[in-house]
Amino acid sequence: MEHGTAVLDILTDLNRKGQSVVMVTHDIKAACRADRLIYILDGKIGGILEFDTYDEHQIQDREAIIFALVTGKE
Repeated sequence: MEHGTAVLDILTDLNRKGQSVVMVTHDIKAACRADRLIYILDGKIGGILEFDTYDEHQIQDREAIIFALVTGKE
């Protein structure tokens, strides 16, 4: 297992146990783990996405939604 994935697994587990986690990333795969994603563009909020609790089986769907947001192809 890659170290980055292990760290994301720990953060995901902590969040499921009720701990708030704030993460700043340019990595769409990491962003897919979030229940709420706030996209910043030119110093302003470019969009907000709300997801259900993370399920690794939904990662491709989440990637497509996030990619559409950050590229403006919603």
